[in-house]
Parts: sequence; C-alpha cells; structure tokens
Amino acid sequence: MIEPARKKRGSVCVLLALACAVGLACLMQPATAWGQSITGPVRLNQRSIRCANPCVAMGPSGGAIAVWDGYDEKGARHVWVSDQDAAGRWGPELKLSAGMPGASFEPAVAVDPKGYPHVVWSSRDGSTSHIYYSRRRGNVVLPGAPADAAEWSLPEKLDLTVSRNCELPSIAFDDAGRPFVLWQEGLGMQYRIFAAWAPYKGKWRVEPLCPSQETGDCFDPQLVTGRRLMAVWYQSDDAGLTLQAAIAPGGPDEQWTMTRLTALDGLPADRLPSIHRDGQGRLWALWTDTKGGVLERALMAPGQESAGLGATLQVDDQPDATNRHPVVNGGPAKSFALSWIVEKDGDRRIAIRLLSPEAVPANPSVMISDPSDTHVDSPSLCLAPDGRAHTAWDSDFSGGGTGDVFYACVAF
Repeated sequence: MIEPARKKRGSVCVLLALACAVGLACLMQPATAWGQSITGPVRLNQRSIRCANPCVAMGPSGGAIAVWDGYDEKGARHVWVSDQDAAGRWGPELKLSAGMPGASFEPAVAVDPKGYPHVVWSSRDGSTSHIYYSRRRGNVVLPGAPADAAEWSLPEKLDLTVSRNCELPSIAFDDAGRPFVLWQEGLGMQYRIFAAWAPYKGKWRVEPLCPSQETGDCFDPQLVTGRRLMAVWYQSDDAGLTLQAAIAPGGPDEQWTMTRLTALDGLPADRLPSIHRDGQGRLWALWTDTKGGVLERALMAPGQESAGLGATLQVDDQPDATNRHPVVNGGPAKSFALSWIVEKDGDRRIAIRLLSPEAVPANPSVMISDPSDTHVDSPSLCLAPDGRAHTAWDSDFSGGGTGDVFYACVAF
C-alpha cells in the first residue's frame, strides 16, 4: 500500500527554477565535470537546535537562502532563515516566527522576480494550526516587528479555518510574479486542499480546491511550476487513489481549472510520488519503489488533458542500496537535478545527480553529506539556470543525528 507522506517536507518544498539565480559561492569553485566541484557541507544553524524540514532557494544577492524549523534556547519551536552574502558567506539565522503564540514548523520559501524571498509555514494556536506568510521588505524596520525579523513583514495568517489543522504549505510564483500558496486542512485522516493567491498586490484570495466530503479524502498538495502554475494532490475515494490537478488562474478574473491526471492504484511505490514539469511542459512522477529504487514516469504530454502513466525509468545509480525521499528541481531545457537519501549497511548519505528524464546520462551520482553523519534526512534542492545545484538537508535528531541543518553546492 502506498503510504501518504504528511509530515516530512521533502518534495513539498516547491521552488521556481527561474528564481534559482547563479550562486556566487558555487561560482568561485572551478567548474569542470559534473560533481568535481563541491562547496560544503556547511552547517547553517548556530542558535537553533533539533532542526528539521529545511528548504533552499536562491536569494536576492545571488547566493542561496534557506529556511528550516528548530528550537530556541527556551525550548520553543520556530521558523529560522539564513542567507548568503555576495561573497558566499552565510549570515546568522533569524527567528522569523518570533512572537507567534505556538510552535512554528514546516516552512517553505520561494523568491519573487525582483529577488525578494517569501516564506510560508504552519503555526500552532491552541488545538489548531494555521498557515502564516512573511516576505522580506529590504532594509526597512517595521514598527512592532521582533528584532530578529525586522526586515521581514509581520506574519500574516492566510487560512480561514476555525477548528481544523492546516499543514504542508508550499509557495511558488507564476510567470506574472503572482504568489500562490497551497496547503492541506483537516482533522485526523480527513483532509481538504486550499489555495491562497494574490491577483492584486497585498490582497490574498483563499479558495478551496477539494472542499467537500463527497470528493473523498484529499491530501499531500504540491505546486508545480511552469508556463501555467499547477496545483496537484492525491484523492482517495470509492474509485481508488487518483492524482488530481488544478491549473492556476492566469488573471484576476479567471478561475482554477480542475482536471484528473491519472489513477495510481497498482503503482509499485512505498510512498506517494512527487510531481514536476520539464522545460517542454511535460509532467513527470518521481517515487521510490518497494525495492528501494528511484523511478521516474511520464504523466502528461503538452496539450493533452491526460495521457496516463508512460514508460518507467530508473534514475538512481545505487542498485545495492536502499534509495529514499527523492526530490527534483528542473533547470534549462530537459535537465534536472535529483537528490535523495542513499541508505546502505545502516548508514545514510545525501546523493545528487544531474539527469534527463528521456535518457539518464552516464554521469554518476555524487555523495555530498559528511560521511561521519549517518542520520541525514529531508533533502531540499534548487537548480540554477547554469546547472549548479544548491542542496540543504538535516541530520535527523529523532533518529540519532545532531539536529543540525547543512548546505552544499555542486557544480559541473
């Protein structure tokens, strides 16, 4: 049976490929064959502890920006952010959720066309959790803002729920620079999908995409970037498990366009696949099978409403290991960077590989995590237009790791 992935971020960290500007710290390294230039790993957290759920994008200075959740010195769980300066040096982490009443977790980050980062996360308020949003506003100190996050807008609640839990938020921008946020909302195992988008600057519109009991249980939402932004999620009902989608509005007067992509019953996967789009607009599903292999399969061709599932490709090159939690980020043309966890003899490493969905190249995967850290988890990935990959992950505290967040850049 396919297991819904509800808590660990992994593929839910959605990034605009166009927002992945060239990282200067990686540029300072010689670029020869793929994987011969690696910057890192670098530990990002200096104040926060027991960190998890990192998400990486490209910052306005040309370096990377990373967010994660972790605990402060008082034992409170917060969302933290850190970025590189023009020389590639990482600054101290800021407590972005300072002042929130409860625990804050599961952040996601995207960068707008002007280079400003935007962050969403879940935050507890009593017995429920809500979705909050903040964006960097330059070097403007806002009245009433906590000192830690003075350059960021005050957290804004996006959801309208009163008694349900909102979780797994993601954020991305369409070609017009409009922000879209997606999350699941519910109690127990009954979840629905909601979206917030800003057709006009500063004015959010919240809409249900899978709102009613009659449509079945909807969960694990993902934003897929491309010419037209797309929300995808999984729906379980009497007909079985299906992959549903909604094409985002192209303008303020348009509506979400609903479509059914494909049935997933019988897919030999141990977890639900993540969905991504290549430079030609084709959709691909990425998952790990029950034997620990990382697989890729075409879902939809350009101009077709649904083409079902196509041929399956093996995209990992570690047949003697168990491969888990793959994440992918598209670059120019048909190239992709793939990162995943390689587990062998009880040790876990973060691997990265440059590939094409149609013909996996001969270049091998590269191990980027410290060999002494065998408890890595939750890889996040951003591929710059020049093909350089920026990756973040954590050392799983609950599994015996240090609870730190790490970053590495791989050039080719």
